[in-house]
Amino acid sequence: MKKILVVVGLMFLVGCSEATAEVEGEAMNLEELQGNIKDAGNELKDVENKITSKEADLKNLENKYNSEVDGFEEIVALIDDKESIESDVKSAESTLAKLNDDIGSAEKELAKLQGDILESVGSPIEINAGQWFVGTDIDPGRYRASGSSNFVVRDSGGSLVVNTILGDGRSGRGDYVFFAVDEYYIETSAKTTLTPVE
Repeated sequence: MKKILVVVGLMFLVGCSEATAEVEGEAMNLEELQGNIKDAGNELKDVENKITSKEADLKNLENKYNSEVDGFEEIVALIDDKESIESDVKSAESTLAKLNDDIGSAEKELAKLQGDILESVGSPIEINAGQWFVGTDIDPGRYRASGSSNFVVRDSGGSLVVNTILGDGRSGRGDYVFFAVDEYYIETSAKTTLTPVE
């Protein structure tokens, strides 16, 4: 009896291993089906790997695109800034030209004021050679000294304030404008004219 059961079991197993199924119109046994499933699984993994690779390529392209867009936006901003900067430069050049004109006018006015010191209301004072005290002999104020002599002004402590040679000669330096402060004293070696000026 045992032998019959063993034989029937073997037949069943043999029958199962030789069992066939129809797939897409073709008859296949279990081993072929398992091989096809394994091959399909491998193909699926290959496709998934390709998809992963393409997704990485797509991500790289997106990053490159975004970088290019950022660069393009910077270029557009620079172009917009260029127009603004050019406008600012033109405005600055115009302001500079006006300032240069104003400086030129101011320099001419300064030269005129330096050359044309206005005489105050008051008469010129003539002093002879000697020492003259401001506040006693001469009123304090601003004066233009003229003549042909050595001309020295000292403060109340004896410190030198002015030391020049008046006159238009070879050694003279022309007229000299100075402030005569109370308690200063003036020394001159020849007749000198002191004209009050503003």
